[in-house]
Amino acid sequence: MDGGLETEMATQLVNNTEVRPSVMLFDDEESSESEPTKDSITMTHSLTVTMTNVADIAAASEILSGNPKNWKWDIVQKWLISKGLKDMIPIFVTGSTDKGGTDGEELLGITLPTLINDSGPYNACKTLNISHDQAETNPLVAKFLRELTKLQLKANEEISASFKRREATVDDVLEMKRRINLFVEKWDRILWIGNYVDTTHGILPSADTISEELGISLNVALVYLHYYATRERMQKNDVDELLLDFNVYDDCVIWWFVLVLVLTNTQTEAIWLIFNRVAELTPGNMAIELLDRYKNELTRYPEKRLEEMAQNVMIGSQYPICAGLRLSKWFMDIAKYDVAREKCFEAISESFIDAAFDYLDLIKSDHMATIVLEVRSDIEGMNAIEMGLEFELNKFVTNQRI
Repeated sequence: MDGGLETEMATQLVNNTEVRPSVMLFDDEESSESEPTKDSITMTHSLTVTMTNVADIAAASEILSGNPKNWKWDIVQKWLISKGLKDMIPIFVTGSTDKGGTDGEELLGITLPTLINDSGPYNACKTLNISHDQAETNPLVAKFLRELTKLQLKANEEISASFKRREATVDDVLEMKRRINLFVEKWDRILWIGNYVDTTHGILPSADTISEELGISLNVALVYLHYYATRERMQKNDVDELLLDFNVYDDCVIWWFVLVLVLTNTQTEAIWLIFNRVAELTPGNMAIELLDRYKNELTRYPEKRLEEMAQNVMIGSQYPICAGLRLSKWFMDIAKYDVAREKCFEAISESFIDAAFDYLDLIKSDHMATIVLEVRSDIEGMNAIEMGLEFELNKFVTNQRI
């Protein structure tokens, strides 16, 4: 094959175009076979290597397809290598030795705090020989977190068949995580002061006590005492600032995923302050679906936290009566398998029926009330009366206004 033709074929291959050999005319004396030149041999080798790389990439893509949650450790290693993160492999080999390496489900749950936690399973700072402060700007760590975020978005593409809107980019999600980490760090300290005050019946901790217990300097401890004094106004401002420039309504699926991720990987109280606001801004039907999806994760936590979040779901719903009835069922379902807290969840379930009545009582006209009760909601396509009957909410269906 002529070297010029090989050059053309290689160029067309790189440009992803169809290879079209040129028609070449020869004189009779020049039509005999000629010895291959050095250039033609080199180009043939380059073309072979290029085609081999294309085949390897295609094979790797096929291996890495499917839901990342189902990946085993060998696939996770291939993913790390394919993303230029080979140096991260030792971190995750030691991270889960009992399972022979970190699997896909565990990989998706990794956050920066868990990655660099000295007492955690990964302890990346020791492996990479960097400090905690350096980890936040380390190029390898930053690249890993970026690729991990892409993978998390891929894993959550099919969370909901009924809600496909998404506005956030990878950079947006990285910014979400950054803001959440800063918020949690600040407000966990403020909440610690609040718990101390409650425990000591109103006595504020000294700056020395705060410094010793939280591992911060005296000057920073004094700053947090000031934060605590203005906590009510500051909490609203900080939550609003965290959500600033984000479209929580369209990106609610991503927000819930990230918040549950932080909640299940970090001992934090502050995350509930964000969760309550996000729950209120989430479309009611989607909030119910996400509560069902994360039921196992969320029901590990105190019932008070779950009740507060559910109240915000009801407040933010376009159909608060229907939302209240569906939430009543949600807590009743939990009561059936959480035997230790059965009575508590049953009481919460009944409280949401009462909340639905409170909304109904705001409508003085029985005619208008009937219309509201019969209007189909966006929650499973049911109206309030259908929910009361379907979910066997006897207290609701036996009320005289129903």
